[in-house]
Amino acid sequence: KFRIREGVSPSMAFSAIGAPAADRLSIYVEDELAAIVVKKAIAVLPEAERVLVDVRVVPSGATGIYVYQIPTLMLTGSLNILVLLDGDQKPEAKLAFTKTCDIPESEDENLSEIIRGVVKGDPKLQVSGFGGNADLTQKIELQRAYIDWYLSHVKFLPLSSPEHIILAAILRTASKTVDKTLTNQQAKEKLLQELGRSREDIDEAAEVNYIFKQKLFECVDSAHELTEIVDTIRPFINKLNTK
Repeated sequence: KFRIREGVSPSMAFSAIGAPAADRLSIYVEDELAAIVVKKAIAVLPEAERVLVDVRVVPSGATGIYVYQIPTLMLTGSLNILVLLDGDQKPEAKLAFTKTCDIPESEDENLSEIIRGVVKGDPKLQVSGFGGNADLTQKIELQRAYIDWYLSHVKFLPLSSPEHIILAAILRTASKTVDKTLTNQQAKEKLLQELGRSREDIDEAAEVNYIFKQKLFECVDSAHELTEIVDTIRPFINKLNTK
């Protein structure tokens, strides 16, 4: 039997017949629970698209991603990379990056401070040097490349954390009010309260993730943020589909 479908990209077609795909989208997240939430979000995608997406956990969290992962990823030249961080990592509007084409050269000496204000650290850029001194021109080029890469590839979960997303789904299911202003820590504490648990009575992170995962699956129809996550990911998948 044969079935003809229109609008199928080569990547999707080869994926559908089980062939390894040359182009895949790699999504980097902060922890296992974020990976669970993202995987649940992309479950609504057609299988031929879903299998082209890899969700990867960076054990050292946002700091490791900002300081170590991005400096490496940006040198690969790949467009098929999305760093999807918790919402509490989103910088205040006054600190947010602007495209480097809008940053005058007179601000070059302040680039380190500008970057530090957003990522709360100093990215380990691969700068050449001699006698322990970095090549200043190259450092500035890489700092500008870092900012532009960030603007193109770093996005954020809709709420402060994966726990916040699960909490919102549980509250909506129970027809309760969702407070979108909760911090990451507040959301974690309130989520445990809603489940009638405390951090002390749960032995390890794996158990916490299992409990939260089950609640997400139970309340998935009320997890409106999952649709927002798909909307964030969709443009990156579309890039695969145009090749």
